[in-house]
Amino acid sequence: MIAPTALLLGLGIPALLAAAIVAGGQRVAIARSGWLAGLALALGYGAGHAGFLGWPAFPARVAEQWIPYAACGAAVLATLATASARSPRWLDWVLRAVLLGVALALWLRPMMAYQWTAAASAGWLAGLLVLALLACLGLDRVLESLEPCAAWTAVVCTFGGITVTLALSGSLALGQIAGSAAAAATGGLGATLLPGRRPFGRESVLVLVTIAAGLLLCGLFYADLPRASALLLAVAPLAAGAIPRAIRERSTLGGALAVVAVVGLVVGAAAGIAFASSPPFDSAY
Repeated sequence: MIAPTALLLGLGIPALLAAAIVAGGQRVAIARSGWLAGLALALGYGAGHAGFLGWPAFPARVAEQWIPYAACGAAVLATLATASARSPRWLDWVLRAVLLGVALALWLRPMMAYQWTAAASAGWLAGLLVLALLACLGLDRVLESLEPCAAWTAVVCTFGGITVTLALSGSLALGQIAGSAAAAATGGLGATLLPGRRPFGRESVLVLVTIAAGLLLCGLFYADLPRASALLLAVAPLAAGAIPRAIRERSTLGGALAVVAVVGLVVGAAAGIAFASSPPFDSAY
């Protein structure tokens, strides 16, 4: 049973903090605001991680403790990318690759030290880095094409699915901190219902990918998250791109409901696989 205080610190504070950042940014005349969503997600998630598990020491001792540091680093890059609008596009991708590469190495360090050979480590790192960059490329296009409420709805559904699936995969701690990301995204979604909403900019996609990748990899390698569930959750927000433009642009509510239906179907399948793969419940214990 999670204490009410932990729920407030791990879920309530992230939602309120993210909502305040997004709502505050909507009230200020900012020429480019693509970084606001990333800042809201990073700080909201970090606050929730600290609320549930405490702020991790530096250097972190276990893999999941690196996630808030990686998220904050991604938010800094998002802010810099917005501030330096004239920088070449290739530089943005180089910085994304560097941050994700370092984050992957930190998350997978125990596997590289005790389980894998040097060749296997290089192969895993290279393959996962390519997949993470492809996810960034796809989400750049999908989330920018969605109306702000629909984009935030896709993020909420994704992190909500990660939360449930990790909890079903035998890791309450990972489920809790994934819930913090879902709460922060819910706060951002609530703020977009206010006047002056801003799009979920491509600058913020790196934060989304970083947090989701850290949670999924920790669940895959250090808990019992099925590979099929991890793959489905990784592509879940991309599924929103399959919604016809006529439906997405019909109305704010219509676009959000379409996202819930499509993305929810994917995360529901991931949760179902995790549930089916979990050990049977024995009422005697």
